[in-house]
Formats: sequence, structure tokens, C-alpha cells
Amino acid sequence: MRIVISGDVDWACEEILTDYLDLFFKNQSKITLFATHESKLLKSMKNDLVEIGIHPNHNHSLIDGKGKSSTLLIEELLRLYPQSKGVRSHSLTYSSGLLDLYKSFGFKYESNCLLPFNFNVHPWKCYSGLIRIPINWEDDVSWHFGLNKFDTSMFKNGNFYSFNFHPVHVYLNTPSHDYYQKYKKYYHSHEELLKNRYKGYGTRSYLIDLLTHIKSNKLDTFNLNELTNEY
Repeated sequence: MRIVISGDVDWACEEILTDYLDLFFKNQSKITLFATHESKLLKSMKNDLVEIGIHPNHNHSLIDGKGKSSTLLIEELLRLYPQSKGVRSHSLTYSSGLLDLYKSFGFKYESNCLLPFNFNVHPWKCYSGLIRIPINWEDDVSWHFGLNKFDTSMFKNGNFYSFNFHPVHVYLNTPSHDYYQKYKKYYHSHEELLKNRYKGYGTRSYLIDLLTHIKSNKLDTFNLNELTNEY
């Protein structure tokens, strides 16, 4: 069984990222973060539990026709995080052209395929030479199905678990799309987000339950780059 946890930074501030990573350090669990911008915390990170990949946003160019080229976006992020071996696009955008572009930059893997609740999938080697690592649980997608409490029985019926938690949703303990839309205006104010952190069971609750289960049962976690050696 393979368990991996990742997070799309999505321009979260340093306080939110610190809070997010502290949960993983407390439970000694590995995490792969896909960075969107310059962060002193991430650039100085030397903890073996943390892997940094990049998270370019191609939407402004591909959808709006007004953004930077994909090549320039990747170059800018790699200047900040030259150690990155993997990439996940904002909005999980991918195409054959982007896969080839990622490979040309020397990436080993990409992670843009979302297959909710299918825990019998596994990474595979793409025609491009990249290892493609799927996601089968994501916080904002789970809301559409109704965010149920973490159920330990999920680990009895699968062999690959790839969780994706956004730092802002962990910080706000977001329980639903509507709740997030209500407080999204405070995205860049960690103080206001904390004041409005959901008091019931939400994304933060789910992550804490997951990490607690992993630690108490001595389950191994892997960063995404480690998986590439198996495929």
C-alpha cells in the first residue's frame, strides 16, 4: 500500500503555510507541496519530510489569452525552486503539449489526473517518459459528495491513496463550497480566516484524523518523487 499526501499552495501566505506544515511535522508524515509563488518558508525548507514541486497557472494564457507563456511560467518557478522534480498545474490543466514541455525541462513526474475515490489506481509511465501520479481524494472535490468523516475502513479495499489538501482549506477548516465562497474574500488575511474557522467537522478535521491514523498505525507515507523510482 502506498499513501501520499500533497498540497497545492495556491498563493497561501506564510502563516497559513506554517500552520499547514506543522500538522505534518507533528505527525512525522511526508508531504509534497506544489508552489505557486516565492515563499521564504518554502525556499529555505530543509526538512526531509517536505518535497517541493511547482504549480504553474496556465489559465490566464490558455483561457483568457492574456497571460505569460507556459514556458516562461515554468522558468520563473524553477528559478525559485530549482530542486523541483515534479509539477502539477493549477486547475489540473494538462495536454500532450504540456506533458512534452514538462519533460523537456527535466521533470520526472506530473500529477494532474484526478480520479475521485478510485483507490486501486497507481502511477504509470506516460509516452512522454514522465511518471503520471493520479489523485484520488481532494478536499474541494469531496465537498461535492458531502464531506464525510474520515473512515479508517477505506484502507481495507485499495492499494494506492493520493490525498490532496489545499493549505487555505485546512486553515479555514472548510466544510463545503458555499462556506468557502462566503469567506474567500479573506483569502490573504490569515487573521480573518482564523476568526471564521469552521467549528464543526471540515477539511482540517479530516486531515488531522488521517494523519493521526497514519501515525498511530505506523503506516508509511511517501513523497511523490519517491514513487517515480518504482515505475
